[in-house]
Amino acid sequence: MKFKKTISIILVFFGTSFVAQGEDGMWMPHQMKDLNLKSFGLKMDPDDLYRKDGTGLMSAIVSLGGGTGEFVTSQGLILTNHHVAFGAIQRASSEENDYIQNGFIAWTKEEEIPASGYIADVLLGYDDVTDTVTAQLKPGLSFLQRYDALDKIRKQLVAGAEKEGKDIRATLASMYSGNKYYLFKFKRIKDIRLVYAPPQDLGTFGGDIDNWMWPRHTCDFSFIRAYVSKENEGVDFHKDNIPYKPKSVLKISLEGFKEGDFSFVMGYPGRTYRNYTLSELNADIGSMKSQMKLYTDIIAFLEKAGENSRNIQIKYASRIKGLNNSLKNYQGKIEGIENISLMEKKRHSEKEFLEWISRTADTKKKYNSTLSNVDSFMEKYNKHTHRTDLLNQIISSSMGSTLLSQGYSIYRTSEERQKPDLEREPSYQERNLPYIRQRIQLAERGYELETDKAFFKFRLKTLLDVPQNQIPEALTQVHQK
Repeated sequence: MKFKKTISIILVFFGTSFVAQGEDGMWMPHQMKDLNLKSFGLKMDPDDLYRKDGTGLMSAIVSLGGGTGEFVTSQGLILTNHHVAFGAIQRASSEENDYIQNGFIAWTKEEEIPASGYIADVLLGYDDVTDTVTAQLKPGLSFLQRYDALDKIRKQLVAGAEKEGKDIRATLASMYSGNKYYLFKFKRIKDIRLVYAPPQDLGTFGGDIDNWMWPRHTCDFSFIRAYVSKENEGVDFHKDNIPYKPKSVLKISLEGFKEGDFSFVMGYPGRTYRNYTLSELNADIGSMKSQMKLYTDIIAFLEKAGENSRNIQIKYASRIKGLNNSLKNYQGKIEGIENISLMEKKRHSEKEFLEWISRTADTKKKYNSTLSNVDSFMEKYNKHTHRTDLLNQIISSSMGSTLLSQGYSIYRTSEERQKPDLEREPSYQERNLPYIRQRIQLAERGYELETDKAFFKFRLKTLLDVPQNQIPEALTQVHQK
């Protein structure tokens, strides 16, 4: 169905993409009231979409650490996608209790089971801290000095915000290519439980053929529930925890919708690369095509490894689903880029930019080398990133050996803990150690030792096709043998 009036408000870590009748841009929740949404059919007060006291509609939308969900009852029930909840379903499954194949339903709250590894971040609000941040980014800093200065102020701002409560989680986000900085605060809920998941025949009906497309033909939804302590704090799983009572919930309409209805979407899908230059887009396309080949090979290997073992199928189901999800995403992007002649549009856009620059001596002086500088940087970046990508893939939990990935996490954590907390890489600060421990523990449910060994050998063999000068130093000896 095609809507005559459609507005998409998609948060790109709270940046938004606005599409309506040929208009587009990036918008944040507090800017929604300025979009004249009522002229497109919005019936509610736009000011009710986002409120700094946490009672706006936006507070019903939760980040699930890589996916989006929404509160639909006052008892903490969250509706999300089946593929978003799939990791929890996989970790809870076994050959005896195969929730992937058969689905799961808890008829009472007592029957709900832990959604291991899941958290729900509820938006409390955010503040513009651009002046505070940019005051530390003095002109003339090298890239490394700028990184260190930004890292320092980020840690200070995050630490200050998180002192407000034990379950407060803060994030400093860069918007509009570093022209704006916002400090976001969330209430982090760590006790998440699985309530309902459809059986595989419904949840992944037809496989990934219509993933990332509309209309969908799968029952791509699941229910989970958020629990807190009796003091309303986000704490780890405990039998005495109670359902979280959100300040805002979404109501599910049973009336359906009709042609021309107003609609918009809020969520946490990631980020946008709309402002890429032609050289950046070229690099991204090359990277996606390379990744697609790798994803296809890994999926084929893991599916073959589990041909005669339901246990192996279950353990690798989440990894395979994630790779298929990314593979279909890239396929759709490549197809979309070709269908709308995006490369040609980028060339035309850059031609117009260069023409604009040449109009005055001032603009020519300021911007004449902008695109050539980006092109030069991308040439160097592509050479460097290819080697680092190869190394990162080998130690990745999704594209490499799980055992090696665990060992690397333990080593890096131990290494970083020798430093004062504020001098560590952000991922290894004290605030993140519980999640590192959890990931290592949960990894045990996602791999089988002999399969992992065979997979590691398979991944190393793929390096034989890579030119020697593109191999990371850490892997040169393996490549030569």
